[in-house]
Amino acid sequence: MPLAVRTVVRGRDRLSPPRRLALTVLVLCQALFLVHWAAFWPALYSPDSFTYVWQVSTGNWVSDHSIAYDSLVWLSLRVTGNLWLLTLLQTVFASVLMADTAVSLHRIGVRARWTVAASAIVVLLPSTGTFFVFVWKDVPYVLGAVLVFSGCVRLAGLGADRTVARPALWRITVGFAAVLVFRNNGYPAIVVVVAGILLLVPGVRLRILVAGVSTTLTALLLTLVVCPSVGVRLPHKDAVIGLNVADIAVSYKESPSSFSSADLAVMEAVAPLSHWRGRAANCWDADWAMAKPMNRPAVAANSSALLSLWTRVLLRTPQDIVGARLCRAQIAWGVTQGPAALAGSTNVKVPWVTPSMMRWTYDHANWSYHGTRITQSPYWRVLQRQHPLSDRLNRLERTYSTRSTAVSTQWIVWRGAIWCYLCYALVLRLARVRRGKVWLVLLLPTLSLQLTVIAANPAQIWRYMTGPLVIGVLALPLATLTRSRDRAFAERLPPAPGVEHHAPPEHEIIAAGQAGG
Repeated sequence: MPLAVRTVVRGRDRLSPPRRLALTVLVLCQALFLVHWAAFWPALYSPDSFTYVWQVSTGNWVSDHSIAYDSLVWLSLRVTGNLWLLTLLQTVFASVLMADTAVSLHRIGVRARWTVAASAIVVLLPSTGTFFVFVWKDVPYVLGAVLVFSGCVRLAGLGADRTVARPALWRITVGFAAVLVFRNNGYPAIVVVVAGILLLVPGVRLRILVAGVSTTLTALLLTLVVCPSVGVRLPHKDAVIGLNVADIAVSYKESPSSFSSADLAVMEAVAPLSHWRGRAANCWDADWAMAKPMNRPAVAANSSALLSLWTRVLLRTPQDIVGARLCRAQIAWGVTQGPAALAGSTNVKVPWVTPSMMRWTYDHANWSYHGTRITQSPYWRVLQRQHPLSDRLNRLERTYSTRSTAVSTQWIVWRGAIWCYLCYALVLRLARVRRGKVWLVLLLPTLSLQLTVIAANPAQIWRYMTGPLVIGVLALPLATLTRSRDRAFAERLPPAPGVEHHAPPEHEIIAAGQAGG
């Protein structure tokens, strides 16, 4: 045997099975991610991407988006003059976290082959594989959610001994921090996960409460104290109350007789009533309400009056507000798109897969909003067009992704709701098979993300449900866990405190090993 081959074989033998699995998933996922990265080098963009670059390159730092992610954009631009470094690092961290999740699942009894397959599916799907080469704050937000899921898997697999929960809790804590600093609305998700663990895992109640409270207070301190002290401006008021304005429009269309003359005067101060009961009343997309002829500077100036009006509407016709929120959040709970006949965007919003959407994305950069234009940025030429490392690969990727947005495939490739329900079914089955409610912690990350979107969502935007989509695919191997498979898993669990552990007969160990593969 050649010396090089013997060296590789000996190196492989020195690696423990979990480390071999982690290395396999890491290398495989990164190799697949590099295909997406090369096809869309240096990055995939959305209108938000232009906003980030404009803010950090012209000194207009605003906390309407994640300041933490804006800082990463700034760092990539300063180091490379481009954004390829940021997107490359996003794929690397995604590969690392999928490797960690694969090991976590393997620790609770899932065969390595299934965890490798699930990780590969995440990268191969156009909705999740290309997601990680976007310049979007949602990317690290989703990575934080995946890390929380990995920590929950490890926490549930500890058996009766919670004294060794530190690795699991560190994963959950770091995941909390990412969720909070990379999206301004990450707080409800943390509350759901912390509350669920408090109910399901008694042995770590104090530690998980400390993790949730400490990360939340730190994020609030950064947002409310540190960022303003270094010159970061607060968001424009019209951006903050956009959903409230859309709610008012829906209620005005559904219950016009409930609006007084004073209410109508407040509404007419920012837009004609024809807009309020027309295009703005489309419950599927709040952006339609805030588009022209809505006077956004006037909305900012009249924000207090509009919020008071929204409160009155909520008290007298709460069904209109609830209906509007559920309609707008259909991407979070609906398996298929809404009725095509409705005058609104009921389809999943994917900003790059078609040439028309790509042109809209770049045209959006010239849109003047509060006097801002991306063309003022010294990096505008960098963003004007992509420079794929392979034009042929770029065409293949675009064709593959565009075809996957058809109605026949969109429900499973681009919509996260179906993956939420599948994840819940798999976790509930696992809890029944293993006769323990502690396994229900595995559904908490997905549930928290889904409820957050249902509570406040602007439109049918696929990226808001990418977290549940990724976690749902990674959770697929839970379907392979059966009672026979659990015999091998049970042997690895530490005994409960005070309970004497008796080794099973030799024939049972052999049977468990054969079942475990």
